[in-house]
Amino acid sequence: MTTPLRPIILGDNNLWPLRLDTTEGDGILLVDSGIDFDLPDGTATWDALAMQAGALGFAPADVRVVIVTHEHIDHAAFAARWVSLGATVICGRAAIPALALGRDSNEVQREPRFAELRRHGAPDALLDGFRGMRGTRALRWDAAPADALMAAEDRPTFRLAGDRTLLVIPAPGHTP
Repeated sequence: MTTPLRPIILGDNNLWPLRLDTTEGDGILLVDSGIDFDLPDGTATWDALAMQAGALGFAPADVRVVIVTHEHIDHAAFAARWVSLGATVICGRAAIPALALGRDSNEVQREPRFAELRRHGAPDALLDGFRGMRGTRALRWDAAPADALMAAEDRPTFRLAGDRTLLVIPAPGHTP
């Protein structure tokens, strides 16, 4: 059996590289696209991702498939970059519009998130505090071309190295 790869750590987010089977074209399947900001030492997270990938024995260009687990900036920010490198980016069908908007989708999601928190009893003082956090982290998120994104519902299985299969199950959780 193939030795599993360690996660790629970007700030407090992890990306999970998995080796694809030769029948899938070899290369890497990556769970989540990554978060885009500058680390405290000034290193861009993309550069940190590339360095960690190299230490694991692959380059970003070896990534063939990226599965974005959900349409939040900390999981989807590099979707457009992966598309530009030729990777197939998979996400739930409902997430495609957000990935196609990129950072602007944060603004679209902002007030509905606050309304949902209020509906569940969050006090106004807490919501005001969250509103004040706007822009405190310089997170970047480029829009991905919608026609370059594939719905997980259309491609639910991937053959992995070591005679394993990954089944992608669209299961919206803390997203619309």
